[in-house]
Amino acid sequence: MGLGLLAASCDRSPRVNPDPSTTAQGIVVASAHVVFSNERKEALLDWLAAELPKRIQFPISRTEWKGFTTIIPQLRVETKPVALTIQIDESGSYVPAEIRELADHFRPVLDQQTHSTLARAASRIEVASATSVKPSVSGKPLVVTTATDLDPRAAEVDQVLTALSDLTNGFTIDLVNLAVRVPGSNRWISR
Repeated sequence: MGLGLLAASCDRSPRVNPDPSTTAQGIVVASAHVVFSNERKEALLDWLAAELPKRIQFPISRTEWKGFTTIIPQLRVETKPVALTIQIDESGSYVPAEIRELADHFRPVLDQQTHSTLARAASRIEVASATSVKPSVSGKPLVVTTATDLDPRAAEVDQVLTALSDLTNGFTIDLVNLAVRVPGSNRWISR
């Protein structure tokens, strides 16, 4: 995954959800990640479902993303102006490498110890809009373009990201604005 693909524009215009009975749900475009070293023994999504309501006031429900052959469990949080979804990705085959790539992107603005801690993280919580978005496909070579209507800097979304970071002692990565926030801080750092 290249960094050019990480920076998604944040389209705040209202979207109409496609009819889920006729096709797989739209592509999931993460607006933010919370990356950390997971030392928990229980299922992370179950633990978050129990702990997150203690830290935020928004309704939370279980849901899932359905592809043609894949189902991914999620939590849905009723933030405004856009509801969000939370899903876990701990695949050892690509998540650590993608986190290292992000860490290297932010190396110029992080001290060595902070960069090293971020680069060693192997788990991530993906935060995306609950609004299903269909990508557009065009050209040769093939170009896939998509957008998100979830801004990590929106006040309610930021509250959820802060709670997730506090619970996991994780770094928050704003993929829309390409910024990072270290655990325990409320300051975004951009390159």
